[in-house]
Amino acid sequence: SPKGQTRTLTNQTVNETPQLPIKQTKIPLFDLALLSSCSEIEELGLDRLKQELIERGLKCGGSLQERANRLFLIKDLRRSEYPMKIRGKKFVPF
Repeated sequence: SPKGQTRTLTNQTVNETPQLPIKQTKIPLFDLALLSSCSEIEELGLDRLKQELIERGLKCGGSLQERANRLFLIKDLRRSEYPMKIRGKKFVPF
C-alpha cells in the first residue's frame, strides 16, 4: 500500500505511516561542585536526580532526599572512591 494509507487485516486496521525513531538527547551531567547542600541538589527534581545517578553508575531508586544524599556523598570523590553501598549493578570505576 502507498505510504500513509491503512488497510484491514483479519479485522484489524494497520496504520502504514512509517514511525520515526524517538531521538533521546543526553543531558550533560550536573557539576556537583556548584552545589553546597542536599536541599540544592533536591531542587533538580526526582527525574533529573535519577538520570544523574544512572550516568554515574550509582543506585537510582529511593525518595528525593535519598537520591540527593547519594549525589552529595560523592561530591568531592573520584569515581573509584565511590562507596560500595551506593554503586549500581553496572558501576565501572574508571
